[in-house]
Amino acid sequence: MKANLSFNNVSFYYKEDSPFLHVISSQVNESEILAIVGSSGAGKSTLFNLIPRLYDVIGGEIKLGDYNIQDLDLHFLKQNIGMVTQETYLFNVSIWENLLYAKSDATEEEIIQACKEANNPDFITSLPDGYITKVGNRGIKLSGGEKQRLSILGYF
Repeated sequence: MKANLSFNNVSFYYKEDSPFLHVISSQVNESEILAIVGSSGAGKSTLFNLIPRLYDVIGGEIKLGDYNIQDLDLHFLKQNIGMVTQETYLFNVSIWENLLYAKSDATEEEIIQACKEANNPDFITSLPDGYITKVGNRGIKLSGGEKQRLSILGYF
């Protein structure tokens, strides 16, 4: 299902009478990419966890196309929503192989272009073996930011 995602006056509380997210409204069109940035504890992860209904809104609604997500099957939501979380996972193979995991039929040109768009080529080519550098178990040989940048590329 491809559709716009909209937050309409969304509120969420972890504790009753203590608003955590209060009256959030926004829309993301199906062809757009959204990044939410902010300080630690500001509610970024909570906001994204509302989409697959890991939490349910207290007020307002989140709509996928014309459908309130609370009316959609949880299994459907979990099968059709991908998220890059703060905790990344990379396999103990090369950068190239990790990128192919996301799209096994990707061409060399597609991978290099995706890396350019994510501002990754300089960091990758500066590594001893470039794209064929082994990243270690769970990406242990990379910094946290480098792991996240590669994980985001998993959605190219």
